Amino acid sequence: MSKRIPEEFIQQLISDADIVDIISDYVSLSRRGSRYVGLCPFHHEKTPSFSVQQDKNFFYCFGCKKGGDVITFLKEIEHCDYIDAIQILAKKLNRTIPYEQSSGMNAEDEHENHNSLYEIYARLTETFNYCLHKTNEGLQAYNYLIQRGLTPELIDKFKLGYAPAQRNWLYNKLKSKSYSPDFLKQTGLFSKTYPDISIFSGRVMFPIFNRLGNVVAFGARLLSGTGPKYINSPETAIYHKSKVLYGLHQSLQTIKETGSVIIVEGYMDVLAWHQVGVTNAVAPLGTSLTEDHVRMLSKLAKEIILNFDADRAGKQATNRAIELLLAHNCTIKVLSNKDSKDAAEILQKNGPEDLQNLLKFSITIQEYIMEELYSLKTSSFESALSLLFSFMLAAGTHVQRDQLAQIGAQVLNVEKQALLADYQKGNLLHKPTVRSDNLSVVSAKQQIAPEVKADLILLAQLASDVEQFKFARSEIHPIDFENEHVRSIFIVLEELFRKDTFTIPALLHEVEGNPLKDIFIEYITKNVFPENIRQVIGDAINNKKIRVLERQRAEITRKINELQKNTNVLDYSINDLLCEQMFLTNEIKRLREKQS
Repeated sequence: MSKRIPEEFIQQLISDADIVDIISDYVSLSRRGSRYVGLCPFHHEKTPSFSVQQDKNFFYCFGCKKGGDVITFLKEIEHCDYIDAIQILAKKLNRTIPYEQSSGMNAEDEHENHNSLYEIYARLTETFNYCLHKTNEGLQAYNYLIQRGLTPELIDKFKLGYAPAQRNWLYNKLKSKSYSPDFLKQTGLFSKTYPDISIFSGRVMFPIFNRLGNVVAFGARLLSGTGPKYINSPETAIYHKSKVLYGLHQSLQTIKETGSVIIVEGYMDVLAWHQVGVTNAVAPLGTSLTEDHVRMLSKLAKEIILNFDADRAGKQATNRAIELLLAHNCTIKVLSNKDSKDAAEILQKNGPEDLQNLLKFSITIQEYIMEELYSLKTSSFESALSLLFSFMLAAGTHVQRDQLAQIGAQVLNVEKQALLADYQKGNLLHKPTVRSDNLSVVSAKQQIAPEVKADLILLAQLASDVEQFKFARSEIHPIDFENEHVRSIFIVLEELFRKDTFTIPALLHEVEGNPLKDIFIEYITKNVFPENIRQVIGDAINNKKIRVLERQRAEITRKINELQKNTNVLDYSINDLLCEQMFLTNEIKRLREKQS
């Protein structure tokens, strides 16, 4: 079931938020005239180029060109998605989000259901932690964690716990707290076949936090007896394992500060790294790294370090992770662990110093691929070539692909052009596309035509004041804008005007994804609004009309030339066009005289 937030609530939330107050939690701002300035939090700078306009409720950086409303700022600064940013803002303003109706459950019931799930997982986290510390049964689990090299402080930081061995203990406890059997079925805590039997019993418990700090699931390790060593919560309404990483909540601040993250295989590896002071380690949950994980981490960190096991499964996980990461603009490194020990084993057997030293032996992605190709080519040239091609296919740019081909040619002792030819031949149906996420704005700005620039400045002036737009909308129409992206901005302005929601934040929300959005914001921020704004807008509209009429006249002239080549065309057809051409010429002349 998907949860939806009413658009009216979002816009009201943005309107009620004081963007200066919100941004001041992250950036030191000082007033300069009608705006606030500070050092941009999104790129390194010594001179402030980050600007916040309180009256218009948006921000813009003249250095890195990032800009938008308060939701956009929270998305960027917290490295989260749109819904998370809304939740963060609602929390800051102490507002309850009124989720809209979704399939299968009305909005109020779904919201209550989600809150109940968060509540039960929070309560159980405290209960399991109590059992670990205060019961005789939990003593075995506590000693196990201490023997693995963890300190009491780290155990409490991650809220580790213990689930008693009695299999119906949890069901009876929760039922005594007035939780209904139907609700308990939704929690993911019990067997589907035997609803009163907990899937977690006699195990060390690892609470799994989402990035907002809510416990949404559990991982659990068996201490004795039969059964799988590790089990994880099944997916629920609040838990989707492809979108959650163990340890991310505890690592988030360090990742933001260092721009680096270590990806490991399991719970104990995450804990081992945090135990030795390396507090930026995370792990996927019962599944390999996913595209959602990589997309989230690549926004948080510029450097991603892989620390999977050195066995066959670990190698496969490393190669799969590299394939996913190559499409993103980040530095990839691999921790070279020749002893085939994971982080938790190194901490337990060798101590914290050896684990810390492991960081000194990270190798670049290029070095890793060279090592793998050298290792594979001795036993199977085809396998080495296949691995190389899989990396090339995943590459995010042509330059990156060419670099990989150069490495392959060197290691496999073949001509690079021959290698590229075989790659292209084998991938005609699967040609990778170059990612343009970071290039679209730059290329759009480099290639922006004078007419498009003039149109964007005009729209920026109209967006600044509803009265100016009211004046202009009777003079120009969407069809007058030749560029489709400019046209779409004008259409958004018109729709907001008709709905009486004409504000800068609402406009920025509606043009999200438009390739010209950042340039448009830049013009708004630069305050291209002279004192004689009505006259300037009138002149711009006049120029716009002239350009439209000149395009129409050029098309009429083209048609006349085509018809004159055909002697079978009736004279009145050409005469009609000549009359229209003359009318357009006179109208253009009239408008130009109006300018002078």
